[in-house]
Order: sequence, then C-alpha cells, then structure tokens
Amino acid sequence: MKIRWRPVVYAVGGVLAVLVAAAVALPFLIDVNRFKPQIVALVKDATGRDLVIDKDLVFSPLPRPSIRIAGLRFRNAAWGSRPDMLSVGEASLSVDLLPLLRGTLKIGEVRLADVDVLLETDKAGHGNWQFGAAKPVDNGGGALVLPDVADVAVKAIKVAFRNGMTGRIDTLDVKSLSALAGASGAVALKAEASVNSSPVTLAGTLGSLADLAANRSWPLKLDLAAGGAKLAVDGAVARPTELKGLNFALRVEGSDLALLGPLAGAPLSKSKPYRLAMQVKGEPAALNLSGLVASLGNNAVAGDLILNLLGARPKVAGNLNLARLDPSDFPQGEAKPAAKRDGRVIPDMPLDFSGLRLIDLDLNISAPALAMGAFTLADLATRLVVTDGELALRPLTLAAFDGKASGELTLSAKNNAMAIKLTLRRFAMGKLLAAAGAPAGLLDGPADYDLDVRGAGGNLRALLASLNGQTALVMDSGKVGAKYEDYLSADLFKILIPGAKKADAKLNCFVGRYDIRAGVVETTGFLFDSESSTIQGEGRANFGTEALDVVFKPRPKDASLLSVAVPVKVGGTFASPSIRPDEFAVAKGVGGAVLGGVFNPLGILIPLVTGGDRTNPCLAALAKPAPAGARATAPQRPADGGVGGFFRGLGQTLDKSLGR
Repeated sequence: MKIRWRPVVYAVGGVLAVLVAAAVALPFLIDVNRFKPQIVALVKDATGRDLVIDKDLVFSPLPRPSIRIAGLRFRNAAWGSRPDMLSVGEASLSVDLLPLLRGTLKIGEVRLADVDVLLETDKAGHGNWQFGAAKPVDNGGGALVLPDVADVAVKAIKVAFRNGMTGRIDTLDVKSLSALAGASGAVALKAEASVNSSPVTLAGTLGSLADLAANRSWPLKLDLAAGGAKLAVDGAVARPTELKGLNFALRVEGSDLALLGPLAGAPLSKSKPYRLAMQVKGEPAALNLSGLVASLGNNAVAGDLILNLLGARPKVAGNLNLARLDPSDFPQGEAKPAAKRDGRVIPDMPLDFSGLRLIDLDLNISAPALAMGAFTLADLATRLVVTDGELALRPLTLAAFDGKASGELTLSAKNNAMAIKLTLRRFAMGKLLAAAGAPAGLLDGPADYDLDVRGAGGNLRALLASLNGQTALVMDSGKVGAKYEDYLSADLFKILIPGAKKADAKLNCFVGRYDIRAGVVETTGFLFDSESSTIQGEGRANFGTEALDVVFKPRPKDASLLSVAVPVKVGGTFASPSIRPDEFAVAKGVGGAVLGGVFNPLGILIPLVTGGDRTNPCLAALAKPAPAGARATAPQRPADGGVGGFFRGLGQTLDKSLGR
C-alpha cells in the first residue's frame, strides 16, 4: 500500500505552525507583572528586607525571550544612612529559546545600567549585608549550578563603602564592564573604572562558567592597571570552587607607591620604582610563593615563601636573600612640623608593638654581601620569628667594618618590652664612624663592643628610663685625629689635657664599662690613654631625668703639666650640661697625681682588653707610676660649646631621624 506523504507533511507542518504561533502569542497573553508579589516575597524570605519594583516588568518574546526591569530598589538595614542599599535604573535579561525547550538555561544577554550600591557598617562594625531576619533557604544540597551566560554589559555602576566606625567613605565607579563568551566558553573581560577617583582598567580572559560550576580547571589571564602600577596574572585554578590547585604567575611593577594611596584608602609616601614577581601555587592554607623577586629602588630581595591565610592570623615562612639594602630608597614620610621643646633631648616618641599580633613569621634571612648605602655587610644570617605578638631575631651574625658581629633582638606586644644583645669584635672604629657620618680620621683603631639591655615602655623616654643591663667598649690601640678637639667636646678636653696640640695622637687604649639599672647608666670602669695623657672617668647618667653626674680625672704624661690638670665635673642635664673643675680637688691641691696612687688603671684593663697573646702597649705604658707633681691650680672654664654641643647635637640627630 502506497503511503501518501504529502498530507502527513502538511499535517505535521500545520501542527508546528500552530505551536510556533502559540509560542509567539502566548507571552503576549500572560501578564508577567502578576509574578511581582511572588518575587518580592521570595526576596523578603531570603533576606528579611523589602524589594521594591517601581515600574512594570516588560516581557518580549522576540528575537529571543527577554525581560526588562526598571526602578528596582532593595531596602537598607534599619540603622543605615539612607533608605536603599541598592537601586537599579534598568536591568534586562534574555534567554535562548531552543536550549530552554531542552531544559537547559542559557542566558544570551545581561544588561545593567545606573546601579547604585551602598555597603556600610554601623558604629559596632556590623555590615548592612548581614541579613539577620532572613529565613534559611534550602538549596536541596545539590552542587553549584550556574547558567551559561554569553554576553554581559554593564555601565554606570557606583559602589560606595562607608565605615561607620571611622566615617570614611571609599568609592568604586564602573564606567563600563563587558564579559563576552566565545565559542569555547572562555570569557573575554574588559572594564574601565575608578577607585576613589583613581583610574583603573582591566582586560583579560577567564574560563567558562560551565567549567567553574563543574569545579574543573579554570584558566585566567588578567592585566590590570591602577595607581601607576601594572599587575599581570597568568595561570589556572585546578579546583576553582574550592580555591585549590592555584598555579599562576604574578607580576606587579610601578613607578611610585604614593600613587597607590587612593586605592589603599590612605596616603602613602613617595617611593622609587618597585617590582614584584613570583609563581603562586597551592591553596589558601599553604600558598607556595616560589621564585620571588622584589625590588624597591636599589633594594632587592629574592626567596621562596609559604603563606597560610586560614589560621588565627596570616603566617609567612620561608627563606629570603637580601641582595641590596639602601635605606635612602625606602619611602620617606612627610616632614612633620617641629614639635614644641620641653627641655628634653630624648623625644617622647610613642612605641607600639601591637602590630606584631597581626601576622606570624618564620623567616631565614641571609645576605652574602649586603650593600647598605656607603658601606657593605657580609655573611649576614639570622632567623626572624614572630608568634602571637612576640618577635625574636636570633641568632644574628654578620661581618662589618673589618670585624665580626653577633646578637639578638626580642620585642613583645604584651608589655611593649624590648631586649637587645650585641657583640662586636675587632671592628674598625674609623670605618664605623665614617659610615655614621663622622669626620674622617676622628678616631681609628680596632675595637670590641658589648651590649646587653632590656626594658619596656609606651614611648622612647619610658623605654630608656626602664633599661637594665650592661655595656662595654674597648680599644687597645689606635689613633686620635687632629680634629678631636672640635668633635669630642673641645671645652672638656682643654681642661683635661692642658697644652694638648691639634695633631694626630697615638691611642694606647680606651675602655668604657657601664652598668645600667632602671635607666641609670653608671661607670664601672672608664679609661682613656693616649701618648700625652691618661683620663679616668666615673659617674652616672640618668635616662629618666636626663641628669648628668660625671667626674673625669686627668693625668698628663708631661710632668710639667700636672699642676694644671685637675678633676673635672660634668653635671646638669643632657640638654644643658655644666662643666667645671672639681672644687674639692683644687682646694686640696690634688692634680694628676691622683691616678698614680688611689686609681690603678690595670684594674679596668686586665679583665676587658682582648687580644690573646698580643702585647698590649696600653698596659705597659700605664704600669709606670705617675711622677709627683705640684699643687693644682684651677683653669679658667672655657666657653660653652663642646659637651653642651654634643648633647644638643644628639637631640637634633634624634629629632631629624624621627621627623620632628
């Protein structure tokens, strides 16, 4: 039997025509605005807030089904600074019909315009994005399902964040943003915006939403320009919804950190050009930052780090190698107006170690040769550990100024405490002084230095006033430059070394040993011996009150000068020291001969001077008894300048270093 196909085709075609006509006509017969109350109720149940749709919903079936919403407003928290948290001038969405008939939601276009968002906190820090009255929403426990979106275009979006605790407002203005999916599903991203009025541009590609929803490998390549800086990210995330399997290269470079101030929400100091590059792998609990290379001006560091972001506080561990350190290239703070003088040399600069509670560190730091401006440190090695507000830098070893140094530093946020131990052996005093900016040839020779102090306080004055410990400096040979009268308290030396000439002098030894108790530094041994004289010192200096009470006892090696060499008292304060002859010694006629009897310099030198089997010329010179001299006469007190100038200069140096 022969089948007549033509009527069948006509019949099927007719049915399809009716279905298509119905599909086209049906949307016009349905009032989509009848769903507005349901939409509003769903939002209310989910957030506890009201959603207001001022205008009618507009549905269009052609060329693809789409819906447009205008005048949408989402209410703010009751305590908010304005009625609406979100307002949308216009939003539209279209879907592809054929995938929808197959049960797949594929969004063709998303358009947003004139969006205004306010994110804010109250004075207690609660955010308006926290929906306390919301009902729990059951998502069925299923996996994340994201629709396929082909084209997103956004313009004129304003986002503001208001900190209710500080009153600060930061803004993000998106001029335009587009995300266009290609045939492979990869999304081309492009945006032009500003953060706190600082321009920001973004361009790049992201993996498909399908791969993101399925937790499959998700590639990303982004280039961002902002604040005079360029940031580039290139790599992939193996399990994106879990933020695991990160593997991307990160590069940042810029001309001046100050240009990032608007983005950071705070002013930053001007800086030299900077650069950072690394490979990032792992997950937030253990991010491996390998091949790290960073520079700021002439400063450079390299290493490998592990970053943990999921603990009680961020933790960074690893190894860093310092290639160069140039303090002059670090950002310099803005000059502060001169502080009012209160008659003190030591400034009351606040000290706050509470920042140590923000991060934990465990870093091994090394530098085979570390250039620091005009001088170089060698073989630097230390371990920096910060745990729960406690910092320890130990052990610290390095070579500098032809000598060796070792030590440790601890800081505590619990009571703002500090402890320092430092040992320097056989360093060149002249090179150290030159690095500190002292005149060339002032004082030179090998020296040993020891420091062991600890204290606590909320400011520099309080910290120094609480110091306890010991310190000692020893030089067993050297040279005093011709300029010592100008820089080592000229008035004092004219009294102590009468007849001294401005010429380089051989230094046999210099020993200073001090105990520090509750901020009071007291000499337990002080001896300065040159080819022309020997000076013993004793007394104390109080960091708390800045009071001075020191006596220097000279003994010229020229017997003819003994009659005019008398002990000298240094009193007053750091800011206003006084220098005068010891009236008692003058009245008794006790001159330089005092050192020959009562004082034996060997008692100081023997336990302190180092050098093994080397013959100490200082010991040999001082072993001879002092010749008897005539009665002493009081010299005229010179004009103020040397000692006073020293302490005032110390105050000026502190002020300059602290920006006062």
